Formats: sequence, C-alpha cells, structure tokens
Amino acid sequence: MKNLFPKVLFTFVCLTLIIGCTESKVTEPVSIDTGEIQATVGAIYNAIKMHRQDNHYDPETVEQLEDGEYIELNEEIKNDWEFYLVKREHIERISAYSKPSIDANYTYIIELIIETGVFVKYRSMKFE
Repeated sequence: MKNLFPKVLFTFVCLTLIIGCTESKVTEPVSIDTGEIQATVGAIYNAIKMHRQDNHYDPETVEQLEDGEYIELNEEIKNDWEFYLVKREHIERISAYSKPSIDANYTYIIELIIETGVFVKYRSMKFE
C-alpha cells in the first residue's frame, strides 16, 4: 500500500497536466489524407537543418525559415494549416494544426517527433 501512493499520485499529476495543456475534449486517429502535410513538415525539417548549418542555431518559427528563404510554403497549405516549432534547447517537434477551413468541428494535428523520426496524427474536438 505504501508503494502504491506515489504511483497513483504521479499518474494523477501527469493526467492533470496533459488534460490542462490540451485544447481537445477527445483525441482520435486522423481520418483525412495527411500525405501532403507530412511532406511539408519533412521539408520544414530539412529547412531547419540548413538554417542550423548556416547560422549555428535553430530558427524560432517557420516564418523565420521563410524570411531567410530556406523554404517557400504553398499558399494553399498555409491557408489551411499552421506550423509550429516546439523546442527547448533544440527543436524537438514540428507541429501542424489544421484551421477551420479543413473541418469546422475538429482540429487535426500532425507532429514530427525529431528524435524518433515518427509522425503522430490526432483529431481533436474543438471547444464550443
């Protein structure tokens, strides 16, 4: 019983943080074709590597990559998706969030986890 309390407390704290940090009510697998967005996220990653090689630091935003002419994103994609670089010391994830033009009821999230090279995809209900 004594060893169970820290595990339960840790689980409760983690779940509280996860729920408090997300904007979604429900997370489900993505049901749209995400190939073009994954390719765009991959191109962003390549632009990050070029920026890092030239400047010896990571960019803060995707817009900084565009301004430095490391990447030129398709306007149609930019109208439907927002891209974010998630970093601490170095960029850890590249995230793409759909705008309401894709689906008024859901936000689609596609992330590239840099360390593993794995894409993660979610569909989250929007708050009313």
